[in-house]
Amino acid sequence: MIFKAIKKSLIFTFLIFSHIIFSQGVKVYDNNFEGTYNNIIEKLDKEINNEQNWTKKKIELICLKSDFYCKNWDYELANDILEKIPQKSITKFHCGGRVNLAKAIFLKYDNEPEKAEKLYKLAIEEFSKIKDTSAYLYANIELAEFYRKYSQYEIGFKVLAKVEPFLNKNKSKKLDPIKIKFFHRKAAYLNETAKLKESISFSRQSIELATEYSDLYVLAVSYNELGFSYKNLPDNRKQNLDSSVMFYKKSEQYFRQLGFDKEAIYVKQNWVTAYSHNDRDPVEVIMWFKEIEDEVKKKNLKYQLQDVYLNLHSKYKELGNYKTSLFYFQKYHTAVNDFINSEKTKEIAKINDQLKSFKLSTENLAIKKKVKSKQFEISVNKFWLKWYFYIIVLLFILLSSVFYLLLERRKTNKKLLVKNEEKDVLIQEIHHRVKNNLQYVRSLMELQLSIISKTDDRTNLEDVSRRIQAMTLVHEMLYTETESQGISIKEYLGQLIENLSIGYNATPVIKIHFDILDVESSIADATSLGIICAELFNNSVKHAFKDVMEPLFSIKLSKVSRNLELIVEDNGKASMSDSILIPNETERDSSIPYEKFDLNTTETEDEIRRKLGMRIIDIFARQIKGKYEVDNSNGFKFKLTFKPSIIY
Repeated sequence: MIFKAIKKSLIFTFLIFSHIIFSQGVKVYDNNFEGTYNNIIEKLDKEINNEQNWTKKKIELICLKSDFYCKNWDYELANDILEKIPQKSITKFHCGGRVNLAKAIFLKYDNEPEKAEKLYKLAIEEFSKIKDTSAYLYANIELAEFYRKYSQYEIGFKVLAKVEPFLNKNKSKKLDPIKIKFFHRKAAYLNETAKLKESISFSRQSIELATEYSDLYVLAVSYNELGFSYKNLPDNRKQNLDSSVMFYKKSEQYFRQLGFDKEAIYVKQNWVTAYSHNDRDPVEVIMWFKEIEDEVKKKNLKYQLQDVYLNLHSKYKELGNYKTSLFYFQKYHTAVNDFINSEKTKEIAKINDQLKSFKLSTENLAIKKKVKSKQFEISVNKFWLKWYFYIIVLLFILLSSVFYLLLERRKTNKKLLVKNEEKDVLIQEIHHRVKNNLQYVRSLMELQLSIISKTDDRTNLEDVSRRIQAMTLVHEMLYTETESQGISIKEYLGQLIENLSIGYNATPVIKIHFDILDVESSIADATSLGIICAELFNNSVKHAFKDVMEPLFSIKLSKVSRNLELIVEDNGKASMSDSILIPNETERDSSIPYEKFDLNTTETEDEIRRKLGMRIIDIFARQIKGKYEVDNSNGFKFKLTFKPSIIY
């Protein structure tokens, strides 16, 4: 089950990334239309009219035009052009996601949250089906903006949290417009949840990226967010107020440059209100508010002035001009009443439309139900009879197949178990025979020892016998172990050194210290380590502990990075390397062949044996591709580093 889940996850990830690389997708964000608002609308109309028939491009252009209408608060125009798109064309060109997204944006501003939320989710689902990642991410950010408008911050943050990791990981320039959108919407969320410094950071990221693409609309939106953030910072109120107004004015400048008059007036109202709430000269504040009132009337804009009137009433009252103050207070109430009445009129119109739609849909449903019920009664019996037969046949086939597979699996398992048992017995027998053969050789050598009187010859045979003992112990441990696939280094070295120490029966008694990592090793590694340790122990007992009151021999095996490190030490006065290492040589790479040594020398038998021991150590260190070094500065220390074939 876990494997299947991982496989599905990898396939899904591949589809997403392959889509980003190869797919063109549905356009939800287009920087090809530059200029003022009116110029953009004219260009869009020209492009739309060039498409004589309904095409995918025409539908996308209409949706883009609807988005621009919403940006300029022309919501009725946005709805009108969307309603003209035929449903057949939407289905034919797979534009359901794009159209639903445009309608959802309109309904969000038109205060129909339930319908808007439903359409957002339908759009996201559609983009997911057609594997359009850019549109999918953009729609999720728009959904988060919807939740922000209706103060559902917790849900909105969760939606943004789904988008953020993907945008952070992906460096494709194609996603830069989506990143810009994410940055300034995240800044808005942080602003409204009083996380002002974080909001400032995201606004600045949005501005930086928008500047690169000369996206004036995003610059206007982001500077407005910065103005809001600096206005509400608790420290350095005077300095932050000046910064806030500066950013608000930049935002207003960009909106005016784009021809978004209502947005520009709204931003201007923001910075004038900021001054008004921070003891700015009432005369100046009144002048700015009256400029807003005059511009709205002159341009005949659909803009709610009740807040402007309320501020003018307050400022005139502050100056003691109660007559003018009362005049604007009356205008404030008139504007509020007009707004309420217009909203009620809209609500009544919506309710009437819904009622008509409900009546028509109810009548249609009743007719359809009657027709369907008769058709259903005719077909249901035939359907079930046919399917009962199919189900019975299918169940019989499935049960037969399952039973057959179970029988086959049982037979196969029995065969495998028998083969495994035979294999285990054979391997055990091989190790047993190897152990017996080595033991036989050792016994022959011990018989030979009993009849040899010459000390040097006995010593040589004893050394060979000990080396064979190290190899015998490996196979003996493998023979007695039934489950493990390797040799426990800790147990093997401990038992080997203990057997060797008993054989020497040295006085004073040699104290042996082990600090060995508990790992399982291959036969080759274990044999090499055993012979190396046996040679070093043999050397220490024979040469190092003369005149040492408390002889100590220690073996340490530890893990260093991906390698194993073997350290063998004694506290003796002589060592194997005293006369063996080349002058100034303290470290040896076992990949370099050891120098040849010649038995026809003037060296003593003892020196030759010690040199032979170092030769054996070098051979077995090279066998496991290890690197070793010897230190005689304080006692004797041998350190071997190698990469093991370990079975943990």
